[in-house]
Order: sequence, then C-alpha cells, then structure tokens
Amino acid sequence: HRDSDASILRGATDEAIAALENKVGAHPEDGAFLTARLLDLYASDPRFLDNADVLAQASLARWPDFAAAHMALGAVCLWRGEREKAGRAFAHVARLAEQVGHERECFGASLAAAGLLADSAPLAAIPLLQQALELRPDHKVALDRLIAALQEEETADAAFEAVRALPPERAPDELLFLRAESWEERRKWPEAAKDLATLHARAEARADVGTERRVARRLAALTLERLYDDRAAQLLYQRALVIDPDDVASAEA
Repeated sequence: HRDSDASILRGATDEAIAALENKVGAHPEDGAFLTARLLDLYASDPRFLDNADVLAQASLARWPDFAAAHMALGAVCLWRGEREKAGRAFAHVARLAEQVGHERECFGASLAAAGLLADSAPLAAIPLLQQALELRPDHKVALDRLIAALQEEETADAAFEAVRALPPERAPDELLFLRAESWEERRKWPEAAKDLATLHARAEARADVGTERRVARRLAALTLERLYDDRAAQLLYQRALVIDPDDVASAEA
C-alpha cells in the first residue's frame, strides 16, 4: 500500500484514491482494511461525497457492522448539512466501538453524536451523553450538556433515567446536586440523602467549607423532615454551626 501512503503524505488525495481504488479489487484479502482507508479519503473531500455514499452502502450490505462505513456515512451527511442523520450514524459507530471495547472511539463518537442530535432529537442525545460521561466522568462538555438536559422540562425524565444508576463515587458534584433534587421530586428520600451525604463528605475532604455548610443544612432538613432521624439531623446542623457560627437557620433548627 506504499503508493497510496506516499500520496497521502504529500497531500495528493486524487493519486491516493486512485491507488486505493486499484488495490481494493486486486487484494480481496485486505478488502476491509483498504475499503476503510478509501472511505476515509472519500468522506474527507467534498468532491467525492457520492463515491463515499455508494461505497459505504455497498460495504454495509457486505459487512453490516463495518464501523468505517457508518463513520463515512456520518461524514457525508455532515457535509450535506443533514445533522440528525449524521448524529445517528455516529451513534451507531459509538455502539460498535463499545461492543469491542474501543473506549476512545466510543467516547468521541458518543460526544459527536450527542452534539448533532441535541437540537432535533434531544431525547436520543441523552444516553449518548451518559455513555460519554461513564468513560470520562469529568468531561465538562458532556457534563454541561447532560445538566442542561436535566433542567429542561422536555428532557428531564429521560436525563434522570440516564443518570439514576450512576454510582455516586463516579458522578461529578454538579450532577449529584441535580440528581438529589430529582430524587426529592420523586419522593425518594433515602436516595436523595445518599447523594447529599456523598457531596458532604467530598466537601469536607477538600475543606470546601461553603459547599459543606450548604449541603449539611440541606441534608439535615431532609434527614429531619423526611427520614425522621432527629439525632443525625442535629449533628449536621451542629456541623453547619461550627463552620459558620452566625448560621441562624441551623441555630434555630
């Protein structure tokens, strides 16, 4: 495959494509590998979008789970301004990557797909954001998009379902705050208390006294009013007073 490699290195896309086109038929044993490279070149150049479309469809007829073909179709749709179709193609790539344990490819495809689906199909974007966060829990773009989904009336339930099973130790603070609120709205008091307790422990460990006081007061109120544990609530209010002796609300509790 040296001819096509050399052409790519010097930026001669047409020569590289011609070389690969000749090789695809001549080397059937390398069919998938060569086809993937050809699809990549086709889909990266707007002059060859029709070629990419035709080859991708033909490849999928032969190999239905051929990730390179789904990726090429997504790129073609993106070139043509068909964002939702592109998003669904990249979502398919993410599923295939997850099946074979390719975490980097899965993350990239999930985040790209979610971004493309956010406007036209926000409910379809939510599990993709969750998938991205499972792979990189601290990724700010994925986190911000999922938080926005939790705050939107149209997508709040689906977003909550996507994050409800996320272990507290893997959920970022912002997501735990919102999930605790969602648990409370559903009258799931122990679950809300668990998330708040995780937030309280984190704030205490990093000496974030502002967050610790705020969470302690909220957790104390929940513990007292919904879980009816007077002793635990009193300890939390006392902790809030230690942090801020002028905390009138905690002093009166």
